[in-house]
Amino acid sequence: MGLQTFHFNNMEKFLNLTVDDVSAISPPKVICTKGLDFLEEYFSKKDIFRASDEQRIFIKCP
Repeated sequence: MGLQTFHFNNMEKFLNLTVDDVSAISPPKVICTKGLDFLEEYFSKKDIFRASDEQRIFIKCP
């Protein structure tokens, strides 16, 4: 499961899980320091976007 730093640092308050609880299953690791970094990398690698490929982009015609 991926969490932004704010939510990770406050997961005991939000999810009732401590860092020790999570670390017992698997050690936490940083994948991306902020969500914008992830989006910038994704968009820089992807040339063409198609709604049918993305499955979460919906185009509604009147």
